[in-house]
Amino acid sequence: MAGFLERLQSGPPIVADGGMGALVTAAVPRLRCPEEANLRAPQAVVSLHVSFINAGAELIETNSFGANRRKLATHFLEDELERINSTSVKLARDAREISGRDVLIAGSIGPLGESATSRIRRELFAEQAGVLEGRGADLFMVETFYDLEELVDAVAAVRSVSSLPIVALLTFDETAETLAGVTAREAADRLRELDVAAVGANHGAGLLAALAALEQMGADGKPLAALDDADQRLMNLRQLW
Repeated sequence: MAGFLERLQSGPPIVADGGMGALVTAAVPRLRCPEEANLRAPQAVVSLHVSFINAGAELIETNSFGANRRKLATHFLEDELERINSTSVKLARDAREISGRDVLIAGSIGPLGESATSRIRRELFAEQAGVLEGRGADLFMVETFYDLEELVDAVAAVRSVSSLPIVALLTFDETAETLAGVTAREAADRLRELDVAAVGANHGAGLLAALAALEQMGADGKPLAALDDADQRLMNLRQLW
């Protein structure tokens, strides 16, 4: 991971993949959730990873964004948590081997999708992170969080079970605020206190909104990431300014 951290600090930017969830759902019919494809249609997942690598991605995310126990339970898949997360890393590693390129594999962790206490959130995120690291993820992408406090809990949970680098991403509107009214600058000040490799923005109101948020988040020198599902993702955008 020294190479990943060095690239964040000195460049050039790391080109990452695009939105797996929408593409998996389009490619595999009648999925209860995108992560179920890891078990029902593994070759489709591998194919999408390989396509991103062939298009120039140097970092791919596991198909595990919503694979925490709470979200999987809404689809009656909670008993498959270990297998879904473990397989998500295996499939990304298979794609890396097929491509013959030295790409990074980020364990994708998204929000719970419903309210919960801080203790429960940390337990759920730690459970998922432990499986992703155990199977061989290179780093963690903790992304698309609307609630800063939930993101803080997710980062703490990952760090409680892993020493791998963490990229922490929030979702902002056109005014560079979260749904709860937290500004990007306020979020950066809070995230600066945590052991994360990079902070940034994704999804939300689009890439321009993410870039506006990054202007506020860039004051402390922490590497920045802007991820937009409509395009290939770019990290670290600091080198582009």
